[in-house]
Amino acid sequence: GMLGNINLHRTDRMTMAHGLEARVPFLDTEFTKLVMEMDPSRKMVCPDAVRNNARGREKTVLRELFEGPNANGDSIPTPVLWRAKAMQCEGVGEDWVSILQRKIMGLVSDAELADAAITFPVNTP
Repeated sequence: GMLGNINLHRTDRMTMAHGLEARVPFLDTEFTKLVMEMDPSRKMVCPDAVRNNARGREKTVLRELFEGPNANGDSIPTPVLWRAKAMQCEGVGEDWVSILQRKIMGLVSDAELADAAITFPVNTP
């Protein structure tokens, strides 16, 4: 499916390009079983929480697992643990969406975009 053909390949390419090897622990069947047994309401994203960077935002349950010190007394600083998610490309320092928008703006005029439905009646961009 999509997971193996796209996401894992992307992770593999990105890490191997820098001499790293990523592990994908969330594909573990026991972990998947545990998550599937959770109350679905605990996994729902609240739009207000996303806007206010509060509990209820993306990955709240996972973030809560890492709150406080571990057995060695180490902890993830709260601002890091609860910061807003970034797209995968932004996390590595490249905002591909902005790059693509700038490139397209130089290639497609407003008039061409306005006529897109005429030029491309099927699957209009």
